[in-house]
Amino acid sequence: MATYKQPPTTFEELIAPFPSAVRESATTLRTLILDAMPEARESVSGGLSFAIALYSLGGPTNVACGLQPTSTHCKLYLHHVRPGDVANLKLEGSGKNARHVKVPSSAAAREVEIAAAIARARLGVRVD
Repeated sequence: MATYKQPPTTFEELIAPFPSAVRESATTLRTLILDAMPEARESVSGGLSFAIALYSLGGPTNVACGLQPTSTHCKLYLHHVRPGDVANLKLEGSGKNARHVKVPSSAAAREVEIAAAIARARLGVRVD
């Protein structure tokens, strides 16, 4: 768990307290997200011990995915995606709107599967 001196408001502040391998993985995931959803709005929220980057389409309540670094890996939250929707990725959690994938610090090794899952999450967001 990270400890922030003040709540992060930018992606750079979000990943700053983590080991370099986790920062690199988070940056790779962010690139995959923004490549799949170039119109996404990134927002960083949280407190002194927990923070997350959220990616929304068409407004802040239309979250497609989120990215949370931890001390050993990143959690990629996929909204509106169920286990049968994505192949070769282990979705965890029982959230009503989101499940997460634990992405090891070598995110680049799973780029194809992760990009497909992000694209699936994008499809689940209704933008009027």
